[in-house]
Amino acid sequence: MERYLGDLWFFVALTLCRVTISCNVVCLREERDALVAFKNEIYSSLRFRSWNGLNCCAWRGVECSREISHVIKIHLSQVSVNSINLDKDSLTIGTANSIILDKDYPTTGILSPALFKLKYLEHLDLSANFLSGVIPTELSSLHQLKHLDLSFNYFEGQISKHISSLHNLTYLDLSCAGADLNGSILWRLGNLSQLQVIDLATKIYLEDEISYNWYDCGPVYCPSLKWTENVRGLKHLSLQGVELNMTGKQLEAPLSRLHSLHHLNLKDCALSGQIPHALRKLTSLSHLHLGWNEFTSSLPAWLGNLTGLVSIQFDRCDLTGPLPASLSRLPHLKELKLVDNKITGNIGQILLCESWPQLTRFVLWGSNVTGSLPP
Repeated sequence: MERYLGDLWFFVALTLCRVTISCNVVCLREERDALVAFKNEIYSSLRFRSWNGLNCCAWRGVECSREISHVIKIHLSQVSVNSINLDKDSLTIGTANSIILDKDYPTTGILSPALFKLKYLEHLDLSANFLSGVIPTELSSLHQLKHLDLSFNYFEGQISKHISSLHNLTYLDLSCAGADLNGSILWRLGNLSQLQVIDLATKIYLEDEISYNWYDCGPVYCPSLKWTENVRGLKHLSLQGVELNMTGKQLEAPLSRLHSLHHLNLKDCALSGQIPHALRKLTSLSHLHLGWNEFTSSLPAWLGNLTGLVSIQFDRCDLTGPLPASLSRLPHLKELKLVDNKITGNIGQILLCESWPQLTRFVLWGSNVTGSLPP
């Protein structure tokens, strides 16, 4: 019995020791120095007020590993989200509080190369910080990086071609980052086979019930989507505003390979011709946003077979023909936007009252659809 109690106390003591160690994570001096050098290149009256003392692991926006106290996460986004349904691709004035800049922590400055001495960094989010200057080439040295968000900044010049060395990257958001995405950079992203999220949007839309406004972040031209063929696990692809200048037929081959895709946003990408038939093979799709293109077709009946769809946006696509009755087979549909098209039909004759039990947004103004939704 005494031996049993002795073993028990030893186990308790060992556990308490481990907890104490993990709760007193103290960052390494060289990594603290790198963070201080990064901070010194940024002007902010309040954002870094917690960045003092020796333990940088306790600083706001910084997270360290428990084992060796390496800095593994920096999250200094100025975007505050007040809605779990936020979709940055399509912000609405009616839900303006969904995304706001954190006005309590205004920042400006440049991105110091010293930040990239944090070789164990896995997560870096500096979105909406109004940073300018070039993105240092040292970014490519962060081989452990999995999450990179530099969106909504004022960076200049092209992103280093060595970004293709970030082989562990699963999340990449360069939307409205300011950096030049033209040239070979898109082809180099095809080497990052672990990517699950790619957001390269160059236009952000603000809409109310009667008008549209948008923020244009600068032109990006992409003559082909062949670079996506190696990113087979891609779940989210947003190229909103990127000038693809393709017909639906030219999109068939690259889209047909993206079987894991949940969210596809090719809004305002200068697409034309038929809506790509390859989309009907993407049975995991939940969000399909193809508005502001010039398709010369009707809304395809096979959309009703993509039963996981939650959001459909085909606004301002010059679509013709009837509203397909097959849409009534989408039980999870929450949003349907068909603004300013030439679609016809009587909505009341197509839908039953139980067709869309989760529908919260249905916008058809500017179309030729008549009738009303069932009660």
